[in-house]
Amino acid sequence: MPTKWKAPYRAKGEISQTFNDGMVQIYSAVKDGNDPSLHPTVIETLQVTLNFAERRMSLDRYATTKSYYNNVERVIRVPQSPYDIREYDVAVIQNVRYRIVMIQALPSVYPACQDLTLAREEASSSTVTVYNIREDPRTFEQDVYITVLPNVSLLTSDAARAAAGMMRPQTSSSYPLSGISLQIPLSVAAVDGLTGAARQWVGAREYANAEDRSVLWTLDVNKDFIVRGRVEEDDSTFESLTARYDGVYRVTKVSLNDAGAPDGWTLEVGGA
Repeated sequence: MPTKWKAPYRAKGEISQTFNDGMVQIYSAVKDGNDPSLHPTVIETLQVTLNFAERRMSLDRYATTKSYYNNVERVIRVPQSPYDIREYDVAVIQNVRYRIVMIQALPSVYPACQDLTLAREEASSSTVTVYNIREDPRTFEQDVYITVLPNVSLLTSDAARAAAGMMRPQTSSSYPLSGISLQIPLSVAAVDGLTGAARQWVGAREYANAEDRSVLWTLDVNKDFIVRGRVEEDDSTFESLTARYDGVYRVTKVSLNDAGAPDGWTLEVGGA
């Protein structure tokens, strides 16, 4: 005897919701509890991938949200996740990064879901200064190499600043500290910060083995640091620069994007 079809249970008055507009990856972003520095490393970990439905904001909601976060760009609806999504987690849609700045539960919608308000991380052209500090194997003294990089793409967001406590208190260790993301073309006109002489990028291992580092620059995770703007202090350490300047970041991530022709290669760099 054929089995009688039975409709799935749905409480009366609830609304069916589909999620057909795309997929979003949600990354947790938390400070490294084992890093005692003033700017602890921010660890991003992929937690879940979800389908989503695009939502439209009302004018009132748009105006209210914009008053707090200038970069708010979209609202998406996602099904209830086994991972507890939090404000200031990272959402990635088609390789575009957003910060989650607001989460709203929707108890009257079926299946259970949430609306996520997303602020896009914007890129701006900036000058940064790279500090490579290495011990001279012959004298055992610290050599400081300062390299200025003009016109690099610097990613920032209102959400990142808010997470750092500039717009609201940091009430939980789950909120990430402020960080940056850089995109540096290998063709960048890098110069010595003191003499103005040209410098060439090399990988961290080649830099470590080089006899003459005065014509080179590199970025090595947890060794080198970056300062926003042009800085020319050759007797400084990470701690002393942090005490005098905003926007001092230790390098936490470096990857080479070598797709396409060599003149289009870039370094993708994270700092915290």
